[in-house]
Amino acid sequence: MNPIAPVVRRVEAAATTAVPTFLAALGLMYIMRVLVPLPQLIGSRSSEATEYAVTLITWGIPVLCVAIDGAIFRATYGMRKRMIRITRTDGTEVSGLRSFTRVLIGLALIPLSPISLICAIVDRDRRTLADRLCGTSVRMSHRDPDNRS
Repeated sequence: MNPIAPVVRRVEAAATTAVPTFLAALGLMYIMRVLVPLPQLIGSRSSEATEYAVTLITWGIPVLCVAIDGAIFRATYGMRKRMIRITRTDGTEVSGLRSFTRVLIGLALIPLSPISLICAIVDRDRRTLADRLCGTSVRMSHRDPDNRS
């Protein structure tokens, strides 16, 4: 069984995933506000509805891409670069649906990240709030998760 991933490596992986996701969201926001103004595209006269749509698309698409990436590879982009992956608590392979759910819950719990970080530091299995809710653990990976063979 692979060892549990250290907290530092998990924080590095989160930052490695967050930066391109944030940049993608900013790029989408620029496209939707400057290059292709959404009100003209959908014919909406309500600025409030347009703002909701822009926010949903701007943040929803990158977050969904990260969650799908996590489901396919059982690790986000940053996790793969740091050679860690999502597993069940016993170290066995996790299903794509559970991995997808775990990534989405982890993203939803970003406002609670200080508490989640404390949980990971004091827990002997280094499990965050998202791991506890989904019955998962993050472990070191000795194979390249991008190579599914």
